[in-house]
Amino acid sequence: SFTTPAYLGQIIDAADLPASVRDFWCTQQKDLQEMWKRIHEVVPRIPHEKFLWAWHVVNTRCIYVENKPHPSIDNSAGDTLAVIPFVDMLNHEPLAKGIAMFDRYSNTYIVRASHCVLEDEQVTVCYGPHDNARLWMEYGFTLPDNPNGKVLLEHALFIALAKKVGVNVSPLHEEALREAGLPCSLYLSDEGPSWALRVNMKILMLSPSDIKRWREIVYTERPRPASLCSLDDEELELDEQEMAELRTLEQIISELRQAVASRMNAAPQETQWIWKEQLVIVDVVLSSFRK
Repeated sequence: SFTTPAYLGQIIDAADLPASVRDFWCTQQKDLQEMWKRIHEVVPRIPHEKFLWAWHVVNTRCIYVENKPHPSIDNSAGDTLAVIPFVDMLNHEPLAKGIAMFDRYSNTYIVRASHCVLEDEQVTVCYGPHDNARLWMEYGFTLPDNPNGKVLLEHALFIALAKKVGVNVSPLHEEALREAGLPCSLYLSDEGPSWALRVNMKILMLSPSDIKRWREIVYTERPRPASLCSLDDEELELDEQEMAELRTLEQIISELRQAVASRMNAAPQETQWIWKEQLVIVDVVLSSFRK
């Protein structure tokens, strides 16, 4: 038995999910539907419940391995799954005691301890930097202190919020933002806004005369601290433009908080907890501006 929403038959509208897991949920549902259609055509007597169970047995136990092409297997969509005995028994932990990897030289899969493992202590591996929503959808569990929480702020929303707080965003600014290709994400593990988010803010606030040389400005100037209120020497060196960027970024994240809180209050019960975790992350980042 499994506790994923797909196995339990929960109907979740993708519009009720944050951007960080929306694409994953849609892809998973599409894959399940296509696979069920193919199997049902070949073996129509198999119940859908048994198909779901078998799919989860494989999907929750598979290991990421880049497999070699095989003439009998359609790997046009990629072939990176393998079932490896013993390794599939290891549980997930963000700060795992074991590192699992395929060693091409010995042609073997290895689990190597990253630090001391005591007798009778569980050996764990990290399935990936997944937030709780992703863990729930793929494996059916969540972690109480998951450090991998993140809020994916899409470029379109970042631009819209910037305009809302008074930033004059021109088509040239939007083009520079796309060319930079940096994420606008908030991370629970960060002490403040990420370097990428601060660079995106800098790009949007460049003057019309500077926007055409944004690469030179962004990649040659020194990084700046995330906090507005620290009193160390580095903070005292901030110029007015940098201070304005940080204040504006704080305003944008404050607007984002209102949007996330609104989505949380309007979300169905089965996904409300996801938005609540998103709100916690936004609050953590906001608090960094006041340190």
